[in-house]
Amino acid sequence: MEGNIQFTPQMMFAMGLVSTFITGGLTGIILGDSTLDINVHDTYFVVAHFHIVMGSSAIFGMFAGVYHWFPRMYGRMMNRKLGMLTFG
Repeated sequence: MEGNIQFTPQMMFAMGLVSTFITGGLTGIILGDSTLDINVHDTYFVVAHFHIVMGSSAIFGMFAGVYHWFPRMYGRMMNRKLGMLTFG
């Protein structure tokens, strides 16, 4: 069986969601270790971790959902070039 990934705007936003969530998860491991957490406590590292996981990932997910469901709900396609411009 073969599969072809189509790089549509909704797929790009979904891949962006996964990559930012993984980045946030890796920084969460550092914050979970008490010896390392002492050094980074009350720094922008903690703020960046929170905003990557909660902010950026949620926005990528919302954009992916809008680009996926808009044609199904309204019967009109969104502009692909504008979607790629929004992503990149």
